[in-house]
Amino acid sequence: MSVESATLRSRLEEASIQAVELKRRLSDREIVEKDIEVLRKECGDLRHLTTSQEQRLEHCQREAQQSQAEQASLEAILSLLYLRESGGGSLCAKPCLPAPVCDVPKLKPGEQYQQLLPVLRAVEQERVTQAALALDLQERLRQTQEEMTALQNNMNQRDLQLQKLHTELQERTVQINQLEREAALVLGLQERLRRAQEEMTALQNNMNQRDLQLQKLHTELQERTVQINQLERELRRKNVCLATTEQQLEKKDAGLSQAVEKTTELELNLLEKSTSIQHFKTTLDLKKRDFQQELEETQRVGSEQRKALQDQIKMLHSQKAKLEKDFSSSQHERQEAQHRAERLQTSLNQLTHDTETRANQDQEALRALRVQATEYTTKVRFLETALTTCQDELSDCMQQIKGVKGRYERELETSAKEVEALQAEMRGSSLVCQSSSEQNLQLQHTVQRQQTMLQESTSRVAELEDRQALLLEQVGRLEKDLEKEKVLAFKELKRRDHRAQEAIEGLQEASQQAARREREALQLSNSVTQLSEDMNKVQGELSEREQQMLLIRRESDTKALQLSKMEKMLAETRGKLDKKTESVQDLEEKVRFTRKDRRNSLHRTQLLESQMKTVKGELVDTLDHLQELRDRLRCSQANAEQRKVAMEKLQAGMRVIHCQLEETCRELEQKKQEITDKDTEIKERQEELELKSLQLSKLEAAVESRTQKMQQKLILQQGTLEISQREAKERTNQVYYITSHLS
Repeated sequence: MSVESATLRSRLEEASIQAVELKRRLSDREIVEKDIEVLRKECGDLRHLTTSQEQRLEHCQREAQQSQAEQASLEAILSLLYLRESGGGSLCAKPCLPAPVCDVPKLKPGEQYQQLLPVLRAVEQERVTQAALALDLQERLRQTQEEMTALQNNMNQRDLQLQKLHTELQERTVQINQLEREAALVLGLQERLRRAQEEMTALQNNMNQRDLQLQKLHTELQERTVQINQLERELRRKNVCLATTEQQLEKKDAGLSQAVEKTTELELNLLEKSTSIQHFKTTLDLKKRDFQQELEETQRVGSEQRKALQDQIKMLHSQKAKLEKDFSSSQHERQEAQHRAERLQTSLNQLTHDTETRANQDQEALRALRVQATEYTTKVRFLETALTTCQDELSDCMQQIKGVKGRYERELETSAKEVEALQAEMRGSSLVCQSSSEQNLQLQHTVQRQQTMLQESTSRVAELEDRQALLLEQVGRLEKDLEKEKVLAFKELKRRDHRAQEAIEGLQEASQQAARREREALQLSNSVTQLSEDMNKVQGELSEREQQMLLIRRESDTKALQLSKMEKMLAETRGKLDKKTESVQDLEEKVRFTRKDRRNSLHRTQLLESQMKTVKGELVDTLDHLQELRDRLRCSQANAEQRKVAMEKLQAGMRVIHCQLEETCRELEQKKQEITDKDTEIKERQEELELKSLQLSKLEAAVESRTQKMQQKLILQQGTLEISQREAKERTNQVYYITSHLS
């Protein structure tokens, strides 16, 4: 088999080499076919050129005929220009011209003849020149006719050459058709080779697959024999194991009977424990109800406290509105005081003008003013001391508020931490019992609401602090305004001292103005007293707010105590719940252990039964498998014999195919030689066609140049004829004119 497969492979390699050579030959033939197609295209182009040249020749012939007809017409016109007599070339006595209508003096017959002689001589000279021109035209026409005949001869030669080329093209087309047929045969042979190669590859693949299958079957047979030996050993072992398992089953039956007795005892214990669990559940329900009642009471207390806090918040809002109104009124009064100060400044300006005239009266006014100034200074100092005390009190209040705020924030942080701890504990207890989780969630909501209330109170405290800061800013502004007024008053006093020394004469009028000033000073003092009263009011409001803060602190302390009590209650309930959950968990673990023991015993019995069934099934399967292996051995032996017969048939077919391939190779070589001969002939004919095309192009260029020359000559002749016609007409007119005068 290996030798035959090697020979088949060698033959296949030779066939593949031959197929490659055939492909190369086919590629060469395709190149030749492409060249033939190019030649066909060139032949078509030559045909188009010949047709175009024939059309051009026809056009030239038509133009020559037209030129001949024109020449004939011109000759007829020249002959008809002057009418001749039958005898000779003398002039006609009665020319066909109308008599001129003009007044010419009558002359003698001799004088008229002498005048006509030069005219007649000029007419005869013109006739001679026209005859010479006609002879020249005839000679030119003759030359053109000779050229046209030469062109016709050339065209006839070209027609003969084109006919030869046409016959050669027909022969080439026949050869090309033969080559196409041969190429089709080659393609058919290529397809046969390809099919044979495919069949050979398929046969090789089948042979390889069958060899692999035989090897696999051989290995499978070896493995099956090993498996059969192993199965026999396992059967012996399993027989021993079955004897031991039967003994173990007998022992386990006794153990199962004992386990059943234990399970009955455990079931009785479970019933007792279930009754105790129900008793615990009833106690838990009672405690839950108590806990719910306590929570409802705490919620009621919290709601009452919320209402009280809301009332306090409303009071604080109303107080805030009052403070804003007072602040707006104080601002209005401050604006009025500024207007008054402006009025005082205007009045002082007027006084300065008056004091210049009345300086004597101002001395008494100066004394009174000095007394008033001392009083003003004392009042201002008193106001400054009051402002300093107010500032100290405000700073103390701010420090107290900051301390209260810090404590309150600390308490909030501690309460928040405690609340977070409570939330964590409540989450743990929610896993134990779901019913208590809902109540704990309600407590968390209440705690969160209290936290929000505390946050709102802290925000309100912050707003109050901001308002206090605004009030302090306003007080600082008022202090700055007072200082400015003091500076202005001192400046005015200095100015008045200087003016009093300069103007003592206007003291009487100044006394009246001093009275006015006293009134204005009283108004200023009243405004200062009002400001002090406003400050006192602000201090009272601050004290009230401090009292409110103390009340809020007390309420927060009470709430903290309530929260601590609630936390203690929750801790107690949690401890009780933890104890009960531990007891329940212990009972559940005991129940689980008993159930696991029962399940394990049942599972073991089931495993033993399943093992027995599997062993019996495996024995049956091994017997069936042995029978199947025997059947497969018989089938494989029969298939091997059939494959040997098929291989012999394939070898005979391969020999026949090899002979056919050798014959096809010989035919292809012969056809290659024929194709090479035809290629050489085609190349020679291509060269001849190229030479002929060059000759045709030269002839076309010569014909075009000659036709252009003839057209130019004809144009010149037409111009000369028109000129001669015009001159003849003029001379005939002159002759008619002279003859009319002579007559």
